[in-house]
Amino acid sequence: MACNMVGVIGPTDISQLAQFLGRSQEILGERGALVGQILAETGKELLVTADGGMLQAVAESYKDHGGEKLVMLLPLPGDLWSIEHAEPYAVIADEVRRPADWIRANLEVVSTPELCVCVGLSAGTMAELSYIRWNIELGGGNLQTLIAIRELLRGGEVPPEYKSALAPVLRYTQAVEGLREVLKEYQLSCAGMPL
Repeated sequence: MACNMVGVIGPTDISQLAQFLGRSQEILGERGALVGQILAETGKELLVTADGGMLQAVAESYKDHGGEKLVMLLPLPGDLWSIEHAEPYAVIADEVRRPADWIRANLEVVSTPELCVCVGLSAGTMAELSYIRWNIELGGGNLQTLIAIRELLRGGEVPPEYKSALAPVLRYTQAVEGLREVLKEYQLSCAGMPL
């Protein structure tokens, strides 16, 4: 069920994110780990592509904190782009889904769940934001809410090219800790209860 799953998108290179945000890699890894802990506390399944960086920090912490089910997307071999670098990250998954290629994996992580959390930006994350935009415009996917964490975004916002296109689903929280409240509100709306 899409309402029982949370997708996570973000950079696989923490060093680049650290450079862009002027923060240490250690601090960003800790912030990613806190996202994983908070998501584990929701009792929802986590959907993430198998890779390093912020995705790894979130996924490992989710598992360390008793997350119910970690689903990782790892494309089939023979893809246009290598999967070997990502295979070691999938060993902690409760379930590994094998989309045909990285393009489909990045589309699935933002199309299958109703809720997705953005833990920073990168070139790959921009592609995922583009898929969300096209899903909104063309009526695809299940995504109802994209939570962007301002402290993990350069300038505290998604790039201006995406602001109006993502407006129907985009919701911000200032810091990682604010994710708890947003998730509580989401849970109420998911259960059909008024906010």
